[in-house]
Amino acid sequence: MKIGLLKCCDVNDELRDISGDYDEMFACAFGPQISFKVYDVKNGELPDQLNECEGYLITGSASSTYEKLDWIGEVEELIRRCHRERKKTVGICFGHQLIAQALDGQSALSDKGWGIACRPVAIKTPKTWMQPGLESYRIPYVHQDQVQQLPSQAELLGGNDHCHYGMYMVGTHILAIQGHPEFSADYTRALENTRKDIIPADVMTEAKSSYLEGSDNEVVIQWIINFFRENSKA
Repeated sequence: MKIGLLKCCDVNDELRDISGDYDEMFACAFGPQISFKVYDVKNGELPDQLNECEGYLITGSASSTYEKLDWIGEVEELIRRCHRERKKTVGICFGHQLIAQALDGQSALSDKGWGIACRPVAIKTPKTWMQPGLESYRIPYVHQDQVQQLPSQAELLGGNDHCHYGMYMVGTHILAIQGHPEFSADYTRALENTRKDIIPADVMTEAKSSYLEGSDNEVVIQWIINFFRENSKA
């Protein structure tokens, strides 16, 4: 299955020896079930036609959705096109927030502070593509911004006390996830360490201990693959 990867950021040079750049991370996490066509959206690379790919995945970013950057507005318009044409679309972290912003929701800096660690998310609304099934899942989080208001047509699928809107859908064609199932524990810890001067020490300590409990990255990746495939021609 060919999926367009809308790459919204580059991995810092000092961290690339851990897992490569973001396109390499996603390729490794998804394996042979998905073939990614990479669009460097920060530099104006966008699909000319939606049928170039069977679906699209929007990555995380060091940028905030509410920054007045031309490329962010261009990706918002692409999201609206995908929505109008019911094209399968998945947003991860920044992508999750940008989908909300593009479709009459709202994303902003959270008053709950940094959301880091391998956080559990309770499933509120199970879906058929959530196989293997879990009542909750754990994946890495690294964010300050959050979705503050869901799009009017959205359905909440899961969340927790720190991030209420942890996973949501719009119709049957858009899926948004706040966490990072593509991040390894080693990469997440290294990324957090680059921000240790701005993240409170107690938050860092809690995050470090959370990785000892493991994650459900592989399960969530499989959910995303199932989502792309459900009711598609692939």
